[in-house]
Amino acid sequence: MPKELLALAPGKPALLDYEEPPLKPNQVRIKSVFSAEKHGTTLLIYRGLSPFSEKSFDPETGLFMPKCEGKGWTVSFPIKLGNMTVGLVIEVGSQVKRFKVEDRIYGYLPIRETHTVDEDKINLAPPELSDEEIVCIDPAAVALMAV
Repeated sequence: MPKELLALAPGKPALLDYEEPPLKPNQVRIKSVFSAEKHGTTLLIYRGLSPFSEKSFDPETGLFMPKCEGKGWTVSFPIKLGNMTVGLVIEVGSQVKRFKVEDRIYGYLPIRETHTVDEDKINLAPPELSDEEIVCIDPAAVALMAV
């Protein structure tokens, strides 16, 4: 069985078995090659230091508010760790148009051995970038938004 990295509680990682769902016609199955944790939001959640742990984020106001049932974003464990993965396509659904087996891809995906995702959730990896460079796309994009 494949494994995935989860946090069962703040500071409590676990490598657990999981089952991939059956492949749907519009989906791609990926074998992970390189993954990275998000150094900001997710790492704070893992450490139990995120405002999401004690408050709810209200997207309407852009503020952290006291927790209110059914409103805003909150954190509950277990959580999947990781936010960027580079991988190889190992299987494609019958309606997939953008990818073929052996394509090198990347996407906002957690740390696990395989993924089954809709084809619009991933991108072809630029051949001139290494796996390590690709997983830095997210932090680079966040930095550019601040400029």
